[in-house]
This record gives sequence, structure tokens and C-alpha cells, in this order.
Amino acid sequence: MNRAIQAMTAAAVISAAGSALLAADQEQRWEGSWHNETFGSTGSAVADIEITGSDVSFSLDLGGFVFGVGDPPPIVATGVLNGDGTMTLNEVVGNAVYGTVIGEADDTGNFSLCLSDASGGFFDLIEIRGTWTSTEFRTRYDIFQTVGGSVFATGTFNMDFVPPPCFCDVSGNGVLNVDDIEQFVSGFLAGDLGAGDCDGTGVLNVDDIECFVSCFLDGCG
Repeated sequence: MNRAIQAMTAAAVISAAGSALLAADQEQRWEGSWHNETFGSTGSAVADIEITGSDVSFSLDLGGFVFGVGDPPPIVATGVLNGDGTMTLNEVVGNAVYGTVIGEADDTGNFSLCLSDASGGFFDLIEIRGTWTSTEFRTRYDIFQTVGGSVFATGTFNMDFVPPPCFCDVSGNGVLNVDDIEQFVSGFLAGDLGAGDCDGTGVLNVDDIECFVSCFLDGCG
């Protein structure tokens, strides 16, 4: 498939606006499921995005009978966070299930992937497009056996944001209260790094107390 067509297709499939989420030095994890609306098949879907400076790593792990082939390993693409807030993923070539992959996102959360020669070349083109907000990653996909032909199958994969663990929620119940303070103090006095090492230095000192107090007052959001 002509690479110029790929590039134009990827640009064309960007759809509705989301919320700007791309910024340097962050990690995001999304978990959910995919559903083939044509054939009724389904499976798990997990995406990880890591941005260090302007360097991007994007991983997509679809479980189940994916694109009629089987349960593939995650596909990982590197890329760059551009100065205007957009993201460009480098081309991944010759993946056994996903074929050749290119992708991009704009500065408001619109996202697209273009897969050519997927499933061992059985599908000429798979277009994936959607958006993510602070809580949701929503996409749709269309599968074509021949570029310019009719749609062979269509579906979705929808994921929700998985918040990182909050240190000051020591009890792990999602609510900050006196129980968390008591457990932190007990852990700190007992030398328990898991409960008391708020700043992650491997040493328990007054910095951990200040870290915990700041976390507790700011809340886990």
C-alpha cells in the first residue's frame, strides 16, 4: 500500500474533539475492551502512554481473537511530542498481526491509527480513530479487505483511565481519612518503607512526613 495514501488516511480519520492530555513527563494507563460489531467477538484492551521529555512510547495490547488471527503480543510504537502539542508515532513495519502501523494525535485528544497489510496481508487497511479525555479513551475501527472497497467489519475498543496509586491513601480504599494517617504513622515508626517512604528515597525521615502531609491535604485526584 502506498505510504502517501497511508499518511492521508491517518490524517483523514481524526474525528471529534477531546481534551488536551499530551504533556511532557507523564504516564497514562487505560483499560477496557474491544468489540467487533459485525461478528460479535470481543476481548480485553489495554493502552499505555509514556512521555519523557518529547519522547513518546505507546503500547496497545488487545486480547482475544484479534482481527481473525489470535491473541497477539502488545504492539509498541515510539514517537515524538511536537512543540505544538501534537503527537506523531513512528511507523512500525511488518508486525505479524497489525501489519504496518502509523499514528498521530492532535493537541485536543483526537487520535488515529492506520494499519495496512494486517493479519498477514489479509486486510489491506484498518482505520482506527477516536478521542481520549481525562477519563475515557473511545475509538471506532473499520476493516477493509481492499482499499476503496466496502467495509468488511466494524467495531470499537473503549478504555477508561486507570489512576496511578496515591501514596497517602495508605488503606487503599479510595478515601482519605484518619485511618490513612494512623497507618502512615504506624508504618513510619515501624520502619516500614512501603507505608512510610512517601518520597521514595529508601530512607525514612522528616521529608516523608512533609510529603505525606502535602499529599493528604492536596487529595488524590
